[in-house]
Amino acid sequence: MNKGLAQGKTKHNLRYQRNNRTIQKAIILLRNTHRRQITLKQIAKKAKLTKRTLYVHYPDMNHVSSTVESELIAGYKAELEKQTDALSKVIPDKNKRVFYIMMLYMSMNKEVFVPVCKDIVNYSILHRIAEITYPKLSIIWFPITSLAPDIGSDRADMYISMCAEILSKWGYKTNCDIRKSGKYLNRLLRLTDEASSRCK
Repeated sequence: MNKGLAQGKTKHNLRYQRNNRTIQKAIILLRNTHRRQITLKQIAKKAKLTKRTLYVHYPDMNHVSSTVESELIAGYKAELEKQTDALSKVIPDKNKRVFYIMMLYMSMNKEVFVPVCKDIVNYSILHRIAEITYPKLSIIWFPITSLAPDIGSDRADMYISMCAEILSKWGYKTNCDIRKSGKYLNRLLRLTDEASSRCK
């Protein structure tokens, strides 16, 4: 068992969670400016934490950048599964509900997602989140008898990229403020309604 976790610093501890978000933000910011391998020293300096604290959170510092990305994606998947049915009475429209959950997750983790939205280097995270969202949406593709395009097809990838671009603009212009999501939520819904004709 990890020594730091054994001393009461569990993943449910508020201090642990705050430090984890601080480390994630530092790594995202460093990815924006450092195109090569990010060092432990750089992360510690940017996060204003000790190297020991970093090791408590990420014992394998060799793959920390990809680990952070995986954590953000896993967190979003869990939130999407948890909230999709829970919010069904509050937001009956399925597509609106799914997009709201996506934006709410980004807003709840804004210290990480604002830097993600501000730099193209981190675009893969937004693209991955839109990709996870795609199967949950109700989209009518033409011709109506055809099946929804699979992820990886040109049509689906174009739609996912357009969703990620809208998310990026929302995050960049509003600092992931959920109260200012209305216009961007409507853009996502309009894109979804028009997906069959726009993504050919």
